[in-house]
Amino acid sequence: MAQPTKQVIPSRYSVTPIKFAFTAGVVSPGQVTTWAAGDILVAYNSDGAVAYDVQMVSNPTYKRGSDTVAAFELLAGEYCLLPRFPPQDSGTITIIVENVAVKIARVGTAADPA
Repeated sequence: MAQPTKQVIPSRYSVTPIKFAFTAGVVSPGQVTTWAAGDILVAYNSDGAVAYDVQMVSNPTYKRGSDTVAAFELLAGEYCLLPRFPPQDSGTITIIVENVAVKIARVGTAADPA
């Protein structure tokens, strides 16, 4: 999967809708994805009939007793917002999907630094 392109959330007074594109997920070993404080990842199971597992694994700076931040089953046609990290935990995460039918999108409050 190509790195999901982050779409920046406009100011709270904006009336412009947020448009974003989904990128196909990567089966094991997963896709290392850039992460910045305040980012939100959206997972979507584009398969119309089969549920698939999704796992979000943290970077080394964020520890909760396990590297796995979230592991869940995404039902057919279902969308899900993945957990947000605290502000000090920018870096990378790895998203592992059971099947490429699971798509990932990324939105955030600020543009990535150049």
